Amino acid sequence: MRQNNSFSQVFLQDEYYIRKTAAALDCDAKTVLEIGAGYGQISRLISEKSKFLYCVEIDSKLAEALKINFAKKEGIKVISADIREISLLNFKEKLMIFSNVPYHLSSQLIKYLIFYRKKISTSYLILQKEFVEKISAEPGSKLYGFITCLTQYYGKIRHLFDIPAGAFIPSPKVKSSLIELKFYQTTPLQAKNEDFLFNFIRISFKQRRKKIATIIRQQFSLEAVQRLIKSGLDLSRRPEQLPLRDFCKISDSLVVNNF
Repeated sequence: MRQNNSFSQVFLQDEYYIRKTAAALDCDAKTVLEIGAGYGQISRLISEKSKFLYCVEIDSKLAEALKINFAKKEGIKVISADIREISLLNFKEKLMIFSNVPYHLSSQLIKYLIFYRKKISTSYLILQKEFVEKISAEPGSKLYGFITCLTQYYGKIRHLFDIPAGAFIPSPKVKSSLIELKFYQTTPLQAKNEDFLFNFIRISFKQRRKKIATIIRQQFSLEAVQRLIKSGLDLSRRPEQLPLRDFCKISDSLVVNNF
């Protein structure tokens, strides 16, 4: 079947990496939601171990082909839809997620999974290697940014292995990685106001060359800067140098004193 390039999908077609990926998924006796099922090679292997498998595929032609291929197989349901239009609250059980979606949707996928994290046991994601490095980055790295802080606040990332470009069809111009993203049941850092925290982080990284003190003074007040310095925080650093823990401390102080 010819693929629809309008969705910018790439499909894992190398048999070695198909089997290696399927073997890495802890899906035994679990209810699995596969996002971007494609031609169904990994779906079939997942279904051999899982309790039940939902295959979500945005390309209606691929979805119809999957329905035909799996018509006689129990424990699989194919859903022709954009995952962003599906509420995971509609599923009774917690889900194990496996996803291979177009790389330009990676940030949207992470935000979607975070939103529904209480319905997810574990996520396994094939992502562009550079994006994996970004969400795994440490303070001081040029890759460290908003999506890093957002992901690491809610979950723990484990890099499993890299996948070469030639293992996909069509072959992308970048390497890929398979990761495990496991959300915390209780987040290690607990901001007083998470919306405020992430809004402040977003604003900060839009001005990443400025010092944190300057950003706070411009957004709030000089008094806020002085108060934070007295608490022992080093505000001479730039956003990319600031650990998530310190973002939380700043956010908590600003929330308490400005609302």
